[in-house]
Amino acid sequence: MDVVTALNWVALIAFYIGIIYFFHRHKKDVARQWGIFFAYRTKRGVKFIKNLATKLRRFWIFYGYVGIPVVFIAMLGMIFTLTTAAIDMLAAPKTAAPVAGLIVPWVSTGVHGAVITVSILYFVIAVLVTLLVHEGAHAVISAAHKKKLLSAGVGLFAVIPFAFVEPDEKQIEKSKTSEQLSIYAAGPFTNFITAFLIFLLVLLFRPKGLLGKEVRE
Repeated sequence: MDVVTALNWVALIAFYIGIIYFFHRHKKDVARQWGIFFAYRTKRGVKFIKNLATKLRRFWIFYGYVGIPVVFIAMLGMIFTLTTAAIDMLAAPKTAAPVAGLIVPWVSTGVHGAVITVSILYFVIAVLVTLLVHEGAHAVISAAHKKKLLSAGVGLFAVIPFAFVEPDEKQIEKSKTSEQLSIYAAGPFTNFITAFLIFLLVLLFRPKGLLGKEVRE
């Protein structure tokens, strides 16, 4: 086993050991359902989110509203792409190329039909960053619109980690449609922004073969 492969497996094992240890340490605050669903709720971080939203309230409100058309356009583009791909598959199933794939963490990177393998360490980092910015954006925009945040937390569904924030749903239901849309759009919009920034960093530094081995078929 080479160094890169060893690092990837160590990253994956350490990731899940960390999750198990965290849930065990806070087991009194962990809700469990069906034997495979675990959720930890806390009020820690809520005060920080409120302060961040208050200090830059005008910016965050503007940011949330900008996200609405961006997410709608992206949604329409995705529907168009998937519809076109479905038509191509029906018309020529043997030659149609997949337009989406299942991302699977592995020790090498490559495209294998509809399955895309990525470095385990890359995958772990990507999941953590995505959860943080996605749920964080929902929370900040909710607080900017003066919606009460009840709690925040992390969880595990079988082997799939997730994060969440819990704003007061009753307040959101009574708010304007534009406010609701800005809160809902904040998560995916921030994902787009994060992906764009990371893409720029990759273009600038061009890392090659650091955490994964390239595979060509």
